[in-house]
Amino acid sequence: MMTDNWERLINFCQENYLVIGGTLFEHKDIHKLTWTSPDGRTQSQIDHIIINGRWKHSLQDVRVMRNADIGSDHFLLVAKVTLKLRKVRIGVSRSKRFDVDKLKNSKVKEEFSVALWNRFSALEDETALTIDNFNKAMKEAEEEVLGYINNRKTEWIPEETWTRIEERRQIKKRLLDSNSPRLKDKISKEYRGKDKEVNKSARRDRREYTERLAKEAEVAAGKKDMKTVY
Repeated sequence: MMTDNWERLINFCQENYLVIGGTLFEHKDIHKLTWTSPDGRTQSQIDHIIINGRWKHSLQDVRVMRNADIGSDHFLLVAKVTLKLRKVRIGVSRSKRFDVDKLKNSKVKEEFSVALWNRFSALEDETALTIDNFNKAMKEAEEEVLGYINNRKTEWIPEETWTRIEERRQIKKRLLDSNSPRLKDKISKEYRGKDKEVNKSARRDRREYTERLAKEAEVAAGKKDMKTVY
């Protein structure tokens, strides 16, 4: 049944040469319905990806990712787009950076010094200490002790909170897999409780992270370490 909002959206797209991505591809309902009511019994397709008509052939797929837990009664709607570029520029890939901030820890600094000293000691004599050998020793020590900076996770969120987020995701999966209304109600309550727990933990983590940054900036300013301050 077409609602007034759906009809207005269609008219708007027709007047502005726009295409509703979800209408171009055939999927099961579970990959089209974007919203679920709090009790888990009502679902609807109320979120859409709209693209200019001239680019509609670049749209490869539009579907709902039900297992993506975003702490919402809406599901994540994803579009796959392929663009044809006139020219591909070949550039130098960004090199990975070592996590040198770990050297602020005295224990790590000592461990790094020992690792570096062991590599220099392994050289037969001073003449063997070429620039290549020096760089090689530094890199090996950095890889062993410091490791590379990992940008995949937000640095202010500790593992404890990531664990809660994963627990919430698992509860969401159980909710989606359940067919029993009574069980859905029970799991929904469990999910809402875990969601509140995640949000509370994340707010605390952000507050502590902000306070820690402010303290580090204050200490750095006292030492006139402007690089750290900014």
